[in-house]
Amino acid sequence: MNTYLKATFLTLATLAASASADTLGQKIWGTHDQSEQLQYSAVVEEYQETRPFDAINVMPNQIAGLEEDEYDAIEKKENDGEEKKKPTPSSSSKSKKPTRKPTRKPTPSSSSSSKSRKPTRKPTRKPTRSSSSKSKDSSSKCVDDKKPSVTRSGQKYKFELFKNNAQCVDGKNRYYEYGEYKKIKNFSKCADACVNNVRSSLLDSFRGYDFDCSNKRCRCLYDRGTLTDRNSNRFDKTSREEDGKGSIRDAKKKSDMYCAKLESTKFVGMRGEFDVDEDVETEFTRALRGGI
Repeated sequence: MNTYLKATFLTLATLAASASADTLGQKIWGTHDQSEQLQYSAVVEEYQETRPFDAINVMPNQIAGLEEDEYDAIEKKENDGEEKKKPTPSSSSKSKKPTRKPTRKPTPSSSSSSKSRKPTRKPTRKPTRSSSSKSKDSSSKCVDDKKPSVTRSGQKYKFELFKNNAQCVDGKNRYYEYGEYKKIKNFSKCADACVNNVRSSLLDSFRGYDFDCSNKRCRCLYDRGTLTDRNSNRFDKTSREEDGKGSIRDAKKKSDMYCAKLESTKFVGMRGEFDVDEDVETEFTRALRGGI
């Protein structure tokens, strides 16, 4: 569009310049002499032979009344428009430099990390003990002797651990009445307390004992109706509400309680001179039968 306007403008300027030249020539013919007319004719011919662009450059102030500065401004504006239309390379493409290679080292794969990783130490924690091992430990701590024996006035009382973590009962599943001692250390000490610390009359109905290991208490067990106010004053505590009677036949489950049964009573002498083991007594009896 700008090219078309420029061409139109130049055409009009050329026509205006030709008309101005003819008018000027007529005026010169009427006012000047022959020599001046010839000189001017030569100038006009030379002017007409020149290109429109050259004519504009030769006589810039006489074409369509335009001033030289105005024409230069128009031409500069058109040139600036054409330069703006030209595609300029983007600044981003010029200034943008290729990015550097990543400096971060690639992370090792799981297989390589597993290779470099040191093996963990073995667990130092000891394996937990089973409930059976715990019961064995507590039993060994509380029961120092599973078959304790105590002698009083030439009479030997032999006991045996009947059941762990249980309380003694008779054949009808009944508890025994008892006299209790406190601060008894272990299983064998309980047997000694029930034989030597009580009145001798109580030993005729004595069946065994329950040892409470956690509370360090010893309960001497008797048939129903044995304990009275007169014969039980040596105990720290008594209970007469139970109906158990006869030999110990069973035991009911109770934590940290150990049931001891009185197995036998035998006279061994005041100094233990008749205290002979069963195995030795059996051999002696066989020897007598053989006539030795």
